[in-house]
Amino acid sequence: MLNATSGNAPASEAGGTDVIAVLSALMEAQIPGPGETLVFDPLPSSFPPARLDVPHGDVDHKMLGQWGILTLFTKLSLETILQVLCAILMERSVVVICSDLGALSAVMLAFLPLIRPFKWQGMFCPVLPESLHDFLDSPVPLLVGVMGLPTVSLDNNYLIYLNLDSDVLQHAADQPIPPIANQAQLSQRLEGFHSRLNKGHPGSPKPDGNLTKEEQSAIVDGILTVMKLYYISLLDMLQARAIVSAGQDDGLTANMLRKRVADEVAKEDRAFMRAFLETQVLHALCSELYHDPALDAE
Repeated sequence: MLNATSGNAPASEAGGTDVIAVLSALMEAQIPGPGETLVFDPLPSSFPPARLDVPHGDVDHKMLGQWGILTLFTKLSLETILQVLCAILMERSVVVICSDLGALSAVMLAFLPLIRPFKWQGMFCPVLPESLHDFLDSPVPLLVGVMGLPTVSLDNNYLIYLNLDSDVLQHAADQPIPPIANQAQLSQRLEGFHSRLNKGHPGSPKPDGNLTKEEQSAIVDGILTVMKLYYISLLDMLQARAIVSAGQDDGLTANMLRKRVADEVAKEDRAFMRAFLETQVLHALCSELYHDPALDAE
């Protein structure tokens, strides 16, 4: 554990706390590394001690997850969460609407750790100002948060609207969101975590205030682990099918290979897989995984 203490913070002439001295002490505190803790305990007691626990592993995304995933799982039903994840992985444009700025920003940033190891390749803006709503007509995939209904007339039928206040997902009738691959199994593995965080009926969840901070942290870690294992199984399934398909016909083009792999999965998963195989999200990860540094030296 790392302890950073400011000592006796000087008092101002009015007899209050010298805020500048407290902030200076905070700036001088050593930043803890992964798995370490910082306890900042300035004096006098008008400033309560602050504790920062830095998780192991992918620190940035774990800290985003600890903050945002709790909000996401207590604002939305599990069915809606899976629909939104499916849309994001298919690179559909999603506009999240919420009247609460804190909840909106938390949920938007929760999507980043939830899709790891994939990285969103389109426009990402946790909170888009009203004056920039014209950008919602952009011809690229976008993941955007707004605090109210768009103030401009939009012609983009590909936009999906998620209302956090009412747990409602809206999309054009001719642009349905298919089930995510192996949705039943994924839903079953996440159900326990979602139920633990909520009390009440699906679609109108209420946070469980009896959970300790440690219990909440363990639940978020469990959710991230389930998602990581899900993506690993998805990639393994694609790789195995691609190898078999290519072995059957060495003359397959890339487009034919993708179509054959998509057609070989379960019928209910085909719509998702066909779209997913064409995304920059998947292409970027494959390029990263199979990138040969030796090629850069040539």
